[in-house]
Amino acid sequence: MLMLQIKGEPCAPGLGIGILVRSVINKSGPPEYIGLEQARERSIRQVRQHYQYALGLIGEESAKIFRVYEAMLQDDALFAPIQEKIRQGENPETAVHSEMCRLAGWFASQPLEAMSRRADDFTYLKEMLTEQLLNFNEPALPQMAEPMILCCQTFNPGIMLKSMTGTLAGILLNQGGRTSHAVILARARGIPVICGISHLDDLPEGCLAAMDANAGDVWVEPSAEVIRALLDQKDRADRNKVVPNNGSLPDRVKTADGLHLDIGINVDCETDLRMIRSAGGARIGLLRTENFFSSLPAFPDERQQVDAYRLAIEAGNGRAVLRLFDFGSDKKLPYFHLPDEENPVMGIRGIRLLLEHPAVLRAQLRALLIAGASTKLSILIPMIRDPEDCLEVRSIIEQEKDLLVKAGQACCEQIQLGAMVETPAAAILIDRIVMCVDFICIGTNDLAGYVMVADRSNPAMIRLYDQAHPAVLRLIHSVVECCTKIGIPCSVCGEIAGDPDCTGLLIGLGVRSLSMPMFSLAEVSLQISSINVASEYDRACKALQLNSSGQVRQLIACR
Repeated sequence: MLMLQIKGEPCAPGLGIGILVRSVINKSGPPEYIGLEQARERSIRQVRQHYQYALGLIGEESAKIFRVYEAMLQDDALFAPIQEKIRQGENPETAVHSEMCRLAGWFASQPLEAMSRRADDFTYLKEMLTEQLLNFNEPALPQMAEPMILCCQTFNPGIMLKSMTGTLAGILLNQGGRTSHAVILARARGIPVICGISHLDDLPEGCLAAMDANAGDVWVEPSAEVIRALLDQKDRADRNKVVPNNGSLPDRVKTADGLHLDIGINVDCETDLRMIRSAGGARIGLLRTENFFSSLPAFPDERQQVDAYRLAIEAGNGRAVLRLFDFGSDKKLPYFHLPDEENPVMGIRGIRLLLEHPAVLRAQLRALLIAGASTKLSILIPMIRDPEDCLEVRSIIEQEKDLLVKAGQACCEQIQLGAMVETPAAAILIDRIVMCVDFICIGTNDLAGYVMVADRSNPAMIRLYDQAHPAVLRLIHSVVECCTKIGIPCSVCGEIAGDPDCTGLLIGLGVRSLSMPMFSLAEVSLQISSINVASEYDRACKALQLNSSGQVRQLIACR
Protein backbone atom coordinates (compact mmCIF):
# COMPACT_ATOMS: atom_id res chain seq x y z
CA MET A 1 0.00 0.00 0.00
CA LEU A 2 1.27 3.47 -0.91
CA MET A 3 1.63 6.10 1.79
CA LEU A 4 -1.57 8.10 2.32
CA GLN A 5 -1.46 11.57 3.90
CA ILE A 6 -4.56 13.07 5.53
CA LYS A 7 -5.21 16.48 7.08
CA GLY A 8 -7.31 17.12 10.18
CA GLU A 9 -7.82 19.58 13.02
CA PRO A 10 -5.10 19.49 15.72
CA CYS A 11 -6.86 19.21 19.09
CA ALA A 12 -4.37 17.81 21.61
CA PRO A 13 -0.68 18.26 20.83
CA GLY A 14 1.92 15.58 20.36
CA LEU A 15 3.35 13.00 17.98
CA GLY A 16 2.36 9.35 17.67
CA ILE A 17 3.30 6.24 15.72
CA GLY A 18 1.36 2.99 16.08
CA ILE A 19 -0.98 0.38 14.67
CA LEU A 20 -4.45 1.58 13.62
CA VAL A 21 -7.19 0.03 15.78
CA ARG A 22 -10.89 0.61 16.49
CA SER A 23 -12.82 0.41 19.73
CA VAL A 24 -15.19 -2.53 20.13
CA ILE A 25 -18.42 -2.98 22.12
CA ASN A 26 -18.30 -5.91 24.49
CA LYS A 27 -21.68 -7.60 24.81
CA SER A 28 -22.04 -9.14 28.25
CA GLY A 29 -25.37 -10.82 27.71
CA PRO A 30 -28.83 -10.58 26.14
CA PRO A 31 -30.82 -7.32 26.49
CA GLU A 32 -32.41 -6.97 29.94
CA TYR A 33 -34.78 -4.03 29.29
CA ILE A 34 -34.26 -2.99 32.87
CA GLY A 35 -36.17 0.28 32.54
CA LEU A 36 -35.10 3.89 32.27
CA GLU A 37 -34.82 4.70 35.98
CA GLN A 38 -32.63 1.70 36.72
CA ALA A 39 -30.45 2.55 33.72
CA ARG A 40 -30.07 6.09 35.09
CA GLU A 41 -29.08 4.74 38.52
CA ARG A 42 -26.50 2.39 37.01
CA SER A 43 -25.12 5.17 34.83
CA ILE A 44 -24.81 7.48 37.83
CA ARG A 45 -22.84 4.79 39.68
CA GLN A 46 -20.65 4.37 36.62
CA VAL A 47 -19.73 8.05 36.29
CA ARG A 48 -19.07 8.23 40.04
CA GLN A 49 -16.60 5.35 39.64
CA HIS A 50 -15.03 7.14 36.70
CA TYR A 51 -14.66 10.27 38.82
CA GLN A 52 -12.92 8.43 41.66
CA TYR A 53 -10.60 6.67 39.22
CA ALA A 54 -9.82 9.91 37.38
CA LEU A 55 -8.97 11.72 40.62
CA GLY A 56 -5.85 9.67 41.13
CA LEU A 57 -4.93 9.57 37.45
CA ILE A 58 -5.35 13.13 36.19
CA GLY A 59 -6.25 15.24 39.22
CA GLU A 60 -9.39 16.95 40.47
CA GLU A 61 -9.68 19.70 37.84
CA SER A 62 -9.91 17.27 34.91
CA ALA A 63 -11.86 14.66 36.88
CA LYS A 64 -14.67 17.19 37.46
CA ILE A 65 -15.88 16.40 33.95
CA PHE A 66 -17.57 13.30 35.35
CA ARG A 67 -19.39 15.41 37.93
CA VAL A 68 -20.99 17.21 34.98
CA TYR A 69 -22.35 13.92 33.64
CA GLU A 70 -23.65 12.94 37.07
CA ALA A 71 -25.57 16.22 37.26
CA MET A 72 -27.02 15.67 33.78
CA LEU A 73 -28.15 12.14 34.70
CA GLN A 74 -29.87 13.48 37.81
CA ASP A 75 -31.70 16.22 35.89
CA ASP A 76 -35.38 15.19 35.84
CA ALA A 77 -36.24 17.94 33.34
CA LEU A 78 -33.79 16.45 30.87
CA PHE A 79 -35.44 13.04 31.15
CA ALA A 80 -39.08 14.21 31.14
CA PRO A 81 -39.44 14.03 27.31
CA ILE A 82 -37.97 10.52 27.33
CA GLN A 83 -40.41 9.37 29.98
CA GLU A 84 -43.26 10.84 27.97
CA LYS A 85 -42.17 8.91 24.87
CA ILE A 86 -42.11 5.70 26.94
CA ARG A 87 -45.62 6.41 28.26
CA GLN A 88 -46.76 6.76 24.65
CA GLY A 89 -45.47 3.28 23.83
CA GLU A 90 -41.84 3.64 22.73
CA ASN A 91 -39.39 1.20 24.27
CA PRO A 92 -36.75 2.82 26.54
CA GLU A 93 -33.73 2.51 24.24
CA THR A 94 -35.63 4.02 21.29
CA ALA A 95 -36.88 6.90 23.45
CA VAL A 96 -33.39 7.57 24.82
CA HIS A 97 -31.89 7.41 21.33
CA SER A 98 -34.36 9.79 19.71
CA GLU A 99 -34.34 12.44 22.45
CA MET A 100 -30.56 12.46 22.99
CA CYS A 101 -29.99 12.57 19.23
CA ARG A 102 -32.39 15.52 19.02
CA LEU A 103 -30.51 17.42 21.71
CA ALA A 104 -27.11 16.50 20.27
CA GLY A 105 -28.26 17.61 16.82
CA TRP A 106 -29.47 20.97 18.12
CA PHE A 107 -26.22 21.71 19.90
CA ALA A 108 -24.11 20.46 16.97
CA SER A 109 -25.90 22.91 14.66
CA GLN A 110 -24.84 25.93 16.71
CA PRO A 111 -22.01 27.97 15.13
CA LEU A 112 -20.48 28.92 18.48
CA GLU A 113 -17.90 26.24 19.26
CA ALA A 114 -18.54 26.21 23.00
CA MET A 115 -22.17 25.33 22.21
CA SER A 116 -21.61 22.88 19.36
CA ARG A 117 -19.12 20.81 21.36
CA ARG A 118 -21.80 20.11 23.98
CA ALA A 119 -23.36 17.74 21.44
CA ASP A 120 -20.72 15.22 22.54
CA ASP A 121 -22.13 15.27 26.08
CA PHE A 122 -25.57 14.13 24.92
CA THR A 123 -24.07 11.53 22.60
CA TYR A 124 -22.14 10.14 25.56
CA LEU A 125 -25.29 10.00 27.73
CA LYS A 126 -27.11 8.20 24.91
CA GLU A 127 -24.33 5.62 24.63
CA MET A 128 -24.06 5.14 28.39
CA LEU A 129 -27.80 4.68 28.94
CA THR A 130 -28.14 2.37 25.93
CA GLU A 131 -25.31 0.20 27.19
CA GLN A 132 -27.11 -0.15 30.53
CA LEU A 133 -30.51 -0.81 28.92
CA LEU A 134 -29.10 -3.50 26.62
CA ASN A 135 -26.71 -5.03 29.16
CA PHE A 136 -23.60 -4.08 27.16
CA ASN A 137 -20.24 -3.17 28.61
CA GLU A 138 -18.52 0.08 27.67
CA PRO A 139 -16.54 -0.08 24.42
CA ALA A 140 -12.94 -1.06 25.02
CA LEU A 141 -9.66 -1.11 23.12
CA PRO A 142 -7.90 -4.26 22.03
CA GLN A 143 -5.09 -5.31 24.35
CA MET A 144 -1.84 -4.81 22.45
CA ALA A 145 1.76 -4.76 23.54
CA GLU A 146 2.84 -2.33 20.81
CA PRO A 147 1.73 1.32 20.51
CA MET A 148 -1.62 1.84 18.81
CA ILE A 149 -3.53 4.74 17.26
CA LEU A 150 -7.28 4.61 17.78
CA CYS A 151 -9.59 5.75 14.99
CA CYS A 152 -13.32 6.18 15.57
CA GLN A 153 -16.20 8.51 14.77
CA THR A 154 -16.48 9.86 18.32
CA PHE A 155 -14.67 9.13 21.55
CA ASN A 156 -16.34 9.43 24.92
CA PRO A 157 -14.65 10.22 28.24
CA GLY A 158 -15.33 6.74 29.62
CA ILE A 159 -13.28 5.07 26.88
CA MET A 160 -10.65 7.77 27.20
CA LEU A 161 -10.26 7.02 30.88
CA LYS A 162 -9.80 3.29 30.25
CA SER A 163 -7.21 4.02 27.55
CA MET A 164 -4.90 6.16 29.65
CA THR A 165 -2.90 3.35 31.20
CA GLY A 166 -2.44 1.29 28.02
CA THR A 167 -0.30 1.65 24.92
CA LEU A 168 -2.42 4.32 23.24
CA ALA A 169 -0.13 6.52 21.11
CA GLY A 170 -2.81 8.80 19.64
CA ILE A 171 -6.43 9.24 18.63
CA LEU A 172 -8.02 10.06 15.25
CA LEU A 173 -11.63 11.26 15.31
CA ASN A 174 -14.19 12.15 12.70
CA GLN A 175 -16.16 14.36 15.08
CA GLY A 176 -15.36 16.37 18.19
CA GLY A 177 -12.96 19.20 18.88
CA ARG A 178 -10.42 20.48 21.36
CA THR A 179 -13.11 21.60 23.83
CA SER A 180 -14.89 18.23 23.95
CA HIS A 181 -14.50 16.47 27.26
CA ALA A 182 -12.74 13.38 25.92
CA VAL A 183 -10.15 15.56 24.19
CA ILE A 184 -9.61 17.59 27.36
CA LEU A 185 -8.88 14.36 29.22
CA ALA A 186 -6.48 13.25 26.46
CA ARG A 187 -4.69 16.58 26.61
CA ALA A 188 -4.36 16.30 30.40
CA ARG A 189 -2.68 12.92 29.92
CA GLY A 190 -0.48 14.03 27.00
CA ILE A 191 -2.19 11.86 24.36
CA PRO A 192 -2.23 13.50 20.89
CA VAL A 193 -5.62 13.91 19.19
CA ILE A 194 -6.59 14.98 15.66
CA CYS A 195 -10.26 15.57 14.81
CA GLY A 196 -12.13 16.14 11.58
CA ILE A 197 -10.70 13.10 9.79
CA SER A 198 -13.11 12.09 7.01
CA HIS A 199 -13.66 8.52 5.75
CA LEU A 200 -12.23 7.00 8.93
CA ASP A 201 -14.00 3.72 8.25
CA ASP A 202 -12.01 3.38 5.03
CA LEU A 203 -8.68 3.36 6.85
CA PRO A 204 -7.29 -0.18 7.00
CA GLU A 205 -7.20 -1.51 10.55
CA GLY A 206 -3.94 -3.18 11.55
CA CYS A 207 -1.64 -1.08 9.37
CA LEU A 208 1.01 1.35 10.60
CA ALA A 209 0.05 5.01 11.04
CA ALA A 210 1.81 8.16 12.18
CA MET A 211 0.40 11.47 13.36
CA ASP A 212 1.58 14.99 14.06
CA ALA A 213 -1.17 16.48 16.23
CA ASN A 214 0.68 19.79 16.41
CA ALA A 215 -0.05 20.37 12.72
CA GLY A 216 -3.01 18.01 12.11
CA ASP A 217 -1.16 15.64 9.76
CA VAL A 218 -1.77 11.87 9.52
CA TRP A 219 0.15 9.34 7.46
CA VAL A 220 -1.12 5.82 6.78
CA GLU A 221 1.72 3.41 5.95
CA PRO A 222 4.24 6.25 6.45
CA SER A 223 7.55 6.17 4.64
CA ALA A 224 10.82 5.66 6.47
CA GLU A 225 11.60 9.35 5.94
CA VAL A 226 8.33 10.45 7.62
CA ILE A 227 8.90 8.13 10.59
CA ARG A 228 12.48 9.32 10.98
CA ALA A 229 11.41 12.99 10.82
CA LEU A 230 8.68 12.46 13.45
CA LEU A 231 11.02 10.61 15.78
CA ASP A 232 13.61 13.39 15.45
CA GLN A 233 10.90 16.01 16.11
CA LYS A 234 9.66 14.09 19.15
CA ASP A 235 13.19 13.81 20.49
CA ARG A 236 13.73 17.56 20.10
CA ALA A 237 10.40 18.33 21.75
CA ASP A 238 11.21 16.04 24.70
CA ARG A 239 14.57 17.74 25.18
CA ASN A 240 13.20 21.26 24.82
CA LYS A 241 9.89 21.19 26.64
CA VAL A 242 8.82 24.55 28.00
CA VAL A 243 9.27 24.39 31.75
CA PRO A 244 7.42 26.90 33.95
CA ASN A 245 9.73 29.62 35.25
CA ASN A 246 9.19 30.36 38.94
CA GLY A 247 5.88 28.50 38.77
CA SER A 248 4.55 30.34 35.70
CA LEU A 249 4.40 29.63 32.01
CA PRO A 250 6.82 31.80 30.03
CA ASP A 251 5.54 35.10 28.72
CA ARG A 252 8.74 35.93 26.86
CA VAL A 253 10.92 33.73 24.66
CA LYS A 254 14.30 34.66 23.18
CA THR A 255 15.45 33.95 19.62
CA ALA A 256 18.85 32.43 18.89
CA ASP A 257 20.27 35.91 18.25
CA GLY A 258 18.80 37.48 21.39
CA LEU A 259 15.48 39.09 20.39
CA HIS A 260 12.72 38.72 22.98
CA LEU A 261 9.16 37.94 21.86
CA ASP A 262 6.08 38.29 24.04
CA ILE A 263 3.99 35.11 24.26
CA GLY A 264 0.35 34.93 25.33
CA ILE A 265 -2.33 32.25 25.50
CA ASN A 266 -5.75 32.28 23.84
CA VAL A 267 -8.49 31.35 26.31
CA ASP A 268 -11.84 29.94 25.19
CA CYS A 269 -13.34 28.48 28.37
CA GLU A 270 -12.92 28.01 32.11
CA THR A 271 -11.01 24.78 31.47
CA ASP A 272 -8.27 26.81 29.81
CA LEU A 273 -8.18 29.16 32.80
CA ARG A 274 -7.90 26.24 35.23
CA MET A 275 -4.95 24.85 33.26
CA ILE A 276 -3.24 28.24 33.31
CA ARG A 277 -3.86 28.69 37.03
CA SER A 278 -2.53 25.21 37.80
CA ALA A 279 0.70 26.20 36.02
CA GLY A 280 1.03 29.32 38.15
CA GLY A 281 -0.44 31.80 35.70
CA ALA A 282 0.45 33.16 32.27
CA ARG A 283 -0.15 36.18 30.07
CA ILE A 284 -3.57 35.85 28.42
CA GLY A 285 -3.26 37.39 24.98
CA LEU A 286 -6.92 36.91 24.06
CA LEU A 287 -9.91 35.88 26.17
CA ARG A 288 -13.10 35.26 24.17
CA THR A 289 -15.64 36.39 26.75
CA GLU A 290 -18.75 35.14 24.91
CA ASN A 291 -17.66 31.51 25.30
CA PHE A 292 -17.85 31.72 29.09
CA PHE A 293 -21.60 32.27 29.08
CA SER A 294 -22.74 30.28 26.05
CA SER A 295 -24.28 27.43 28.05
CA LEU A 296 -26.31 29.62 30.45
CA PRO A 297 -30.13 29.59 30.23
CA ALA A 298 -30.24 33.40 30.29
CA PHE A 299 -27.97 36.36 29.70
CA PRO A 300 -25.31 36.63 32.44
CA ASP A 301 -26.01 39.25 35.07
CA GLU A 302 -23.41 41.73 36.25
CA ARG A 303 -22.23 39.57 39.16
CA GLN A 304 -21.72 36.50 36.95
CA GLN A 305 -19.69 38.55 34.53
CA VAL A 306 -17.61 40.21 37.23
CA ASP A 307 -16.75 36.83 38.78
CA ALA A 308 -15.71 35.37 35.41
CA TYR A 309 -13.55 38.36 34.48
CA ARG A 310 -11.85 38.42 37.89
CA LEU A 311 -10.99 34.76 37.46
CA ALA A 312 -9.35 35.58 34.13
CA ILE A 313 -7.46 38.58 35.48
CA GLU A 314 -6.15 36.48 38.37
CA ALA A 315 -5.11 33.62 36.07
CA GLY A 316 -3.26 36.11 33.89
CA ASN A 317 -1.57 37.68 36.91
CA GLY A 318 -3.00 41.01 35.80
CA ARG A 319 -1.88 40.47 32.18
CA ALA A 320 -5.11 39.54 30.43
CA VAL A 321 -6.64 40.96 27.25
CA LEU A 322 -10.42 40.54 27.45
CA ARG A 323 -12.30 40.82 24.18
CA LEU A 324 -15.82 42.22 24.21
CA PHE A 325 -18.62 39.85 23.22
CA ASP A 326 -18.20 38.70 19.62
CA PHE A 327 -21.45 37.01 18.71
CA GLY A 328 -24.10 37.62 16.12
CA SER A 329 -26.03 35.84 13.41
CA ASP A 330 -23.21 33.36 12.80
CA LYS A 331 -22.53 32.82 16.53
CA LYS A 332 -25.94 32.46 18.11
CA LEU A 333 -26.64 32.29 21.82
CA PRO A 334 -29.85 30.51 22.94
CA TYR A 335 -30.97 33.46 25.08
CA PHE A 336 -30.09 36.25 22.63
CA HIS A 337 -32.51 36.02 19.74
CA LEU A 338 -31.48 37.52 16.43
CA PRO A 339 -33.10 37.29 13.01
CA ASP A 340 -31.61 34.86 10.52
CA GLU A 341 -29.47 36.41 7.80
CA GLU A 342 -28.74 35.11 4.31
CA ASN A 343 -25.03 35.81 4.76
CA PRO A 344 -24.38 35.94 8.52
CA VAL A 345 -20.59 36.13 8.25
CA MET A 346 -21.09 39.49 6.56
CA GLY A 347 -23.93 40.46 8.90
CA ILE A 348 -24.49 41.90 12.35
CA ARG A 349 -21.83 40.62 14.74
CA GLY A 350 -19.07 41.84 17.03
CA ILE A 351 -19.02 45.55 17.79
CA ARG A 352 -21.76 46.18 15.19
CA LEU A 353 -24.18 44.14 17.25
CA LEU A 354 -23.04 45.59 20.59
CA LEU A 355 -23.52 49.16 19.40
CA GLU A 356 -27.01 48.25 18.21
CA HIS A 357 -27.72 46.76 21.67
CA PRO A 358 -26.10 49.35 23.97
CA ALA A 359 -27.57 47.84 27.16
CA VAL A 360 -25.57 44.64 26.52
CA LEU A 361 -22.39 46.60 25.80
CA ARG A 362 -22.76 48.87 28.81
CA ALA A 363 -23.46 45.95 31.16
CA GLN A 364 -20.32 44.17 30.00
CA LEU A 365 -18.18 47.29 30.26
CA ARG A 366 -19.43 47.93 33.81
CA ALA A 367 -18.59 44.36 34.79
CA LEU A 368 -15.12 44.67 33.26
CA LEU A 369 -14.46 47.97 35.03
CA ILE A 370 -15.50 46.51 38.39
CA ALA A 371 -13.52 43.29 37.87
CA GLY A 372 -10.38 45.28 37.03
CA ALA A 373 -10.65 47.66 39.98
CA SER A 374 -7.27 46.71 41.44
CA THR A 375 -5.24 46.33 38.27
CA LYS A 376 -4.67 47.56 34.73
CA LEU A 377 -7.42 46.44 32.36
CA SER A 378 -6.99 45.64 28.66
CA ILE A 379 -10.25 45.62 26.66
CA LEU A 380 -10.30 44.49 23.03
CA ILE A 381 -12.96 45.56 20.51
CA PRO A 382 -13.90 42.84 17.98
CA MET A 383 -14.73 43.28 14.28
CA ILE A 384 -14.01 47.01 14.02
CA ARG A 385 -14.25 48.72 10.63
CA ASP A 386 -12.91 52.22 11.25
CA PRO A 387 -11.85 54.71 13.96
CA GLU A 388 -15.46 55.65 14.70
CA ASP A 389 -16.08 52.24 16.31
CA CYS A 390 -13.14 52.78 18.67
CA LEU A 391 -14.08 56.33 19.57
CA GLU A 392 -17.66 55.37 20.35
CA VAL A 393 -16.61 52.51 22.64
CA ARG A 394 -14.08 54.72 24.43
CA SER A 395 -16.77 57.32 25.03
CA ILE A 396 -19.13 54.72 26.51
CA ILE A 397 -16.34 53.41 28.77
CA GLU A 398 -15.78 56.90 30.17
CA GLN A 399 -19.52 57.37 30.72
CA GLU A 400 -19.86 54.07 32.62
CA LYS A 401 -16.72 54.78 34.62
CA ASP A 402 -18.11 58.16 35.72
CA LEU A 403 -21.40 56.54 36.77
CA LEU A 404 -19.57 53.90 38.83
CA VAL A 405 -17.42 56.51 40.55
CA LYS A 406 -20.49 58.62 41.40
CA ALA A 407 -22.14 55.52 42.85
CA GLY A 408 -19.10 54.88 45.07
CA GLN A 409 -18.17 51.68 43.24
CA ALA A 410 -14.48 50.91 42.97
CA CYS A 411 -13.48 50.46 39.33
CA CYS A 412 -10.46 50.28 37.06
CA GLU A 413 -8.42 53.47 36.69
CA GLN A 414 -5.87 52.20 34.13
CA ILE A 415 -7.77 51.17 31.01
CA GLN A 416 -6.02 50.05 27.84
CA LEU A 417 -8.34 49.93 24.83
CA GLY A 418 -7.39 47.77 21.87
CA ALA A 419 -8.73 47.15 18.38
CA MET A 420 -8.92 43.73 16.79
CA VAL A 421 -7.92 43.99 13.14
CA GLU A 422 -9.84 41.22 11.39
CA THR A 423 -11.59 43.07 8.57
CA PRO A 424 -9.83 44.37 5.45
CA ALA A 425 -11.30 47.81 6.20
CA ALA A 426 -9.52 47.94 9.57
CA ALA A 427 -6.24 46.78 8.05
CA ILE A 428 -6.43 49.43 5.33
CA LEU A 429 -7.31 52.20 7.82
CA ILE A 430 -4.75 51.09 10.41
CA ASP A 431 -2.90 54.45 10.24
CA ARG A 432 -6.07 56.16 11.48
CA ILE A 433 -7.14 53.47 13.95
CA VAL A 434 -3.84 53.50 15.85
CA MET A 435 -4.55 57.11 16.80
CA CYS A 436 -7.63 56.03 18.75
CA VAL A 437 -6.42 52.96 20.70
CA ASP A 438 -3.62 51.77 22.97
CA PHE A 439 -2.83 48.44 21.30
CA ILE A 440 -3.65 46.34 18.23
CA CYS A 441 -4.42 42.64 17.93
CA ILE A 442 -4.49 41.03 14.47
CA GLY A 443 -7.17 38.34 14.23
CA THR A 444 -5.96 36.38 11.22
CA ASN A 445 -8.75 33.77 11.31
CA ASP A 446 -11.46 36.14 10.09
CA LEU A 447 -9.04 38.41 8.25
CA ALA A 448 -7.91 35.55 6.02
CA GLY A 449 -11.51 34.49 5.39
CA TYR A 450 -12.54 37.96 4.28
CA VAL A 451 -9.42 38.56 2.19
CA MET A 452 -9.58 35.17 0.45
CA VAL A 453 -13.41 35.18 0.25
CA ALA A 454 -13.33 31.68 1.75
CA ASP A 455 -15.42 30.38 4.65
CA ARG A 456 -13.09 28.20 6.71
CA SER A 457 -16.06 26.21 8.06
CA ASN A 458 -16.92 25.10 4.52
CA PRO A 459 -15.00 21.90 3.59
CA ALA A 460 -15.04 22.94 -0.08
CA MET A 461 -13.10 26.10 0.82
CA ILE A 462 -10.30 24.48 2.81
CA ARG A 463 -7.86 24.50 -0.09
CA LEU A 464 -8.52 28.23 -0.65
CA TYR A 465 -8.27 29.26 3.00
CA ASP A 466 -4.65 29.70 4.10
CA GLN A 467 -3.46 32.36 6.51
CA ALA A 468 -0.01 32.18 4.92
CA HIS A 469 -1.30 33.52 1.57
CA PRO A 470 0.77 36.49 0.35
CA ALA A 471 -2.32 38.74 0.37
CA VAL A 472 -2.85 38.04 4.08
CA LEU A 473 0.86 38.37 4.84
CA ARG A 474 0.96 41.78 3.15
CA LEU A 475 -1.85 43.03 5.38
CA ILE A 476 -0.16 41.63 8.50
CA HIS A 477 3.08 43.34 7.46
CA SER A 478 1.42 46.71 6.81
CA VAL A 479 -0.41 46.65 10.16
CA VAL A 480 2.73 45.65 12.11
CA GLU A 481 4.83 48.24 10.26
CA CYS A 482 2.37 51.02 11.09
CA CYS A 483 2.17 50.04 14.77
CA THR A 484 5.95 49.88 15.04
CA LYS A 485 6.26 53.34 13.49
CA ILE A 486 3.70 54.84 15.87
CA GLY A 487 5.06 52.89 18.84
CA ILE A 488 2.00 50.96 20.06
CA PRO A 489 1.98 47.21 20.85
CA CYS A 490 0.74 44.84 18.15
CA SER A 491 0.14 41.11 18.52
CA VAL A 492 -1.08 38.30 16.26
CA CYS A 493 -3.65 35.99 17.84
CA GLY A 494 -5.08 33.90 14.98
CA GLU A 495 -4.27 30.29 14.08
CA ILE A 496 -1.09 31.34 12.28
CA ALA A 497 0.37 32.46 15.62
CA GLY A 498 0.24 28.87 16.86
CA ASP A 499 1.60 27.34 13.66
CA PRO A 500 5.31 26.60 14.27
CA ASP A 501 5.94 26.45 10.53
CA CYS A 502 4.98 30.13 10.28
CA THR A 503 6.73 31.39 13.42
CA GLY A 504 9.86 32.51 11.60
CA LEU A 505 7.79 34.11 8.86
CA LEU A 506 5.85 36.23 11.36
CA ILE A 507 9.04 37.33 13.10
CA GLY A 508 10.48 38.28 9.73
CA LEU A 509 7.38 40.39 9.05
CA GLY A 510 8.10 42.33 12.24
CA VAL A 511 5.71 40.60 14.65
CA ARG A 512 7.03 40.74 18.22
CA SER A 513 4.02 39.41 20.15
CA LEU A 514 2.08 36.17 19.60
CA SER A 515 -0.97 34.69 21.33
CA MET A 516 -1.95 31.08 20.75
CA PRO A 517 -3.72 28.05 22.25
CA MET A 518 -1.87 26.60 25.22
CA PHE A 519 -1.13 23.36 23.38
CA SER A 520 0.88 25.27 20.75
CA LEU A 521 3.08 27.02 23.30
CA ALA A 522 5.86 24.44 23.59
CA GLU A 523 6.42 23.89 19.86
CA VAL A 524 6.26 27.59 18.95
CA SER A 525 8.61 28.51 21.81
CA LEU A 526 11.04 25.88 20.57
CA GLN A 527 10.87 27.37 17.08
CA ILE A 528 11.49 30.88 18.39
CA SER A 529 14.57 29.77 20.28
CA SER A 530 16.14 28.45 17.04
CA ILE A 531 15.43 31.51 14.88
CA ASN A 532 17.87 34.05 13.49
CA VAL A 533 15.92 37.26 12.92
CA ALA A 534 17.99 38.55 9.98
CA SER A 535 17.51 35.31 8.06
CA GLU A 536 13.77 35.32 8.72
CA TYR A 537 13.53 38.94 7.56
CA ASP A 538 15.04 37.97 4.20
CA ARG A 539 12.65 35.02 3.92
CA ALA A 540 9.64 37.17 4.78
CA CYS A 541 10.59 39.73 2.12
CA LYS A 542 10.65 36.93 -0.45
CA ALA A 543 7.28 35.61 0.78
CA LEU A 544 5.64 38.99 0.21
CA GLN A 545 6.62 38.81 -3.47
CA LEU A 546 5.20 35.33 -4.12
CA ASN A 547 1.98 34.49 -5.95
CA SER A 548 0.28 31.86 -3.79
CA SER A 549 0.12 30.22 -0.38
CA GLY A 550 1.59 27.07 -1.93
CA GLN A 551 4.72 28.98 -2.89
CA VAL A 552 4.93 30.47 0.61
CA ARG A 553 4.62 27.01 2.18
CA GLN A 554 7.42 25.72 -0.05
CA LEU A 555 9.60 28.67 0.96
CA ILE A 556 9.18 28.19 4.70
CA ALA A 557 9.60 24.42 4.38
CA CYS A 558 13.17 25.06 3.21
CA ARG A 559 14.10 26.75 6.49
